[in-house]
Amino acid sequence: LLARGGRRSRSSAGGAASPERERFEREAWLANHLKDVFEIDSKKRLAPQSGLSIPWDYEKTRLRNAKNDCEDGPGAVAAAYTRKMEEASELGKLEATRMAASAR
Repeated sequence: LLARGGRRSRSSAGGAASPERERFEREAWLANHLKDVFEIDSKKRLAPQSGLSIPWDYEKTRLRNAKNDCEDGPGAVAAAYTRKMEEASELGKLEATRMAASAR
């Protein structure tokens, strides 16, 4: 709601936004949100990422993004959880057996 109000006041004060301004805003958004794909070049235009504007450890330090959360494919999280629960169950059985053996 606040963003809409800001846009309304900006567009109503100066009429319709210029196509150059809209293009720059769109390109800046893409360069900021898809930093590993795009960058803004020296002419202030959207360009493919050259690798010079991102840190060397960007893969490890990048911000979380929904497109990066599912690298393992569909069902990977559920499979990992199931595997973890099976390991916990086995550990519980082993612990129970050890306790029963020490009680004798």
